[in-house]
Amino acid sequence: MNAPTLGLQQLSGPQRLQQMHFSFVTERVLSASVRLDVFSHIASGNHTVAEIAAAASSSERGMRMLLDALAGFELLTKEDGRYDLTPDAARYLVRSSPEYLGAFLESNLLWEAWGHLADVVREGKPRRSSSRLLKNPEIV
Repeated sequence: MNAPTLGLQQLSGPQRLQQMHFSFVTERVLSASVRLDVFSHIASGNHTVAEIAAAASSSERGMRMLLDALAGFELLTKEDGRYDLTPDAARYLVRSSPEYLGAFLESNLLWEAWGHLADVVREGKPRRSSSRLLKNPEIV
């Protein structure tokens, strides 16, 4: 599985709609990975599914699926059953990195706010959950 290379403008018909509908998957995989400290566990020397799953207190089956998705999104490399960080993952997704962006990615505030978009459009005013985003200095 490779990271998507076709933009929406290059797709048509059902493929374009399906791509739009499933675009949330990338965000959910990334968010779960940051919440489980996957990138930090790899940076600290855990490279196999068993090692990473144990470090994250997770099942090996679930972790394997998550790691393979991250490899498909080109945030990890996979060779002979070992996973390693890509340069971007090491720079932005390892908790000890000075350029760590994970605090933003760990939050569900954006997910919750956008989850009410139809209601916001219908009512013409923002929901309370979206205003919490602006008050949280760790996120903004």
